[in-house]
Amino acid sequence: MYKALFILAGLVNIFAVIVFSKGYSNNLSVQYWEVFSVEDLFGIQLWGLAYIATAFSEGFPYSHKALCFVFFLEKIFYALTWVRYMMKTKSFFTTRLTSLVQEDPLTGVFFWIYGINDFVFAIVFLVAALAKAPKTQVLTPGAPKKQVKKD
Repeated sequence: MYKALFILAGLVNIFAVIVFSKGYSNNLSVQYWEVFSVEDLFGIQLWGLAYIATAFSEGFPYSHKALCFVFFLEKIFYALTWVRYMMKTKSFFTTRLTSLVQEDPLTGVFFWIYGINDFVFAIVFLVAALAKAPKTQVLTPGAPKKQVKKD
């Protein structure tokens, strides 16, 4: 389960950036330069590659708890930037975002969903960081341990 979700998180980062930034030709940075400049978008894709690489590493996720927690913090950071962006004006939902969706539907949809997406994957990463490795069972004293199936 964890492996598939980490791969999905990585693919979302990699391909959503390409699609929503229109191949880096980007209305995202016009809307929120501090978070979505071209360099930042490339960094988001690198995070996606890190999620995928981690999913294929030995002992995942149980031997990578600290790294999973860092991924959680990174996603929470982006979720909070989304909240900040949404709170910039009192009537944001009825005026600014609605007009953005009408002007540029792809950019408008991105700003509707990016924080929700990041929050969901933050929870995935936190659960992975807190996951406990399955217990091993000893059948008889001195006998080799039998591993319980892992994700």
